Amino acid sequence: MSNEIFVVKSDGTRQVFETKKLHSSLLKAGASEEVREKIVRHIAGEVRSGMSTGDIYHHAFELLRKFEQPVATRYSLKRALAALGPTGFPFEHFVADIFKAQGFETLTDQIVHGKCTSHEMDVVAWKEDTLLMAEAKFHHEFGMKSDVKVALYVKARFDDLRSQTFLYGGKERTLTKGLLITNTHFTDKAIEYSECAGAALIGWNYPAHGNLHDMIIESGVYPHPYHV
Repeated sequence: MSNEIFVVKSDGTRQVFETKKLHSSLLKAGASEEVREKIVRHIAGEVRSGMSTGDIYHHAFELLRKFEQPVATRYSLKRALAALGPTGFPFEHFVADIFKAQGFETLTDQIVHGKCTSHEMDVVAWKEDTLLMAEAKFHHEFGMKSDVKVALYVKARFDDLRSQTFLYGGKERTLTKGLLITNTHFTDKAIEYSECAGAALIGWNYPAHGNLHDMIIESGVYPHPYHV
């Protein structure tokens, strides 16, 4: 007789419960080794077949909040961002809301015309003499990363737009900065390329200052559901 425990994912499918996945999730959130071991041991002793992965996450989060509140806040916020999917459109509007909190006017799902071709732009934001355009890359799994091919593609799009003028806020403007924003991370190659080519990347914890986590905390704009 199998001793495997099957838990239910958010899409209704069943999978074998593996402590290493929970351990990895807590590690990515920044939990210390001692706390990770305590939580994994506690959850492993209580999990039963038929439990949902959501219930397991919430239980782990409550324990994490008890042991390490700042880490629990990051853990919850990152999960809430991932829950914005699956289409990615809610993430675009979430990014626009952050810019609004910074004093920008914004529009989403724009068609903008470059020197060579037109482009679909997820977010356009403007105030005073600043015009920002952002490509919002949403990933519903924490481990997924935007790679160098994405960075190359987005940089080429912004290069095509660089010399053009755009009518926003009742006046003609030129592009101040193009941004590639993701709710997770970038590969090392994507970062290496962007730093060399001058492409602006914003990820969950990249760059060290002014990353997505910083922008959320500073703006006070949070995804739903979000629990602290």
